[in-house]
Amino acid sequence: MLLDSYIYSFIKLVVILNPITMYAIFITYTRSINKKEVQDIAVKTTLSVVLTFLITTWFGIEIFNILGINLASLQIAGGLSLLISSLRGLNQDADTNLVTDSNIAIVPLSIPIIAGPASLSVLMSLSNDKFSSHNFLNKISISAASITLTLLLGTLFYFSKSIESLIGEITINIISRLSHLILACISVGLIYSGFSYYIH
Repeated sequence: MLLDSYIYSFIKLVVILNPITMYAIFITYTRSINKKEVQDIAVKTTLSVVLTFLITTWFGIEIFNILGINLASLQIAGGLSLLISSLRGLNQDADTNLVTDSNIAIVPLSIPIIAGPASLSVLMSLSNDKFSSHNFLNKISISAASITLTLLLGTLFYFSKSIESLIGEITINIISRLSHLILACISVGLIYSGFSYYIH
């Protein structure tokens, strides 16, 4: 049962956090930063995402209830943040730097891009099995799955400069534009879902 829950949780998270898409977004945000700083960002991002995922898995629903936050408000806030960032990236010149410092590990890379409304809602949904006698073991398997995927993403991020040099500048520019377009589409979907909750 533990293995089944682990595999199921891992697949659900991979669907939301496609490693290729996440890598494309990461290199878009770190193109103007040197290799050492990129590796530091990769480590910080990985650690902050792991921490966020674990807190969400074990205490997410309780924290949201205490603060009076629902998923809809999280979707709207996260969607607006992503939309602003993605539109700025889409409208910049190809040779213009999106960032000039390394203060992006927590926001926006960790939150809301990786640990965003979609992934957090999946984790809370998977872990919200209050009436199961195996809920504790279920949360352990969910935690293991989220850590595994985050470490996979972190590895891609850490070696992103090496991978980027193999891909080439033209491909990177294409990936950069597509990743911002994907982010814009995702953000609009999140905002729509959030407002739909209040309208209906």
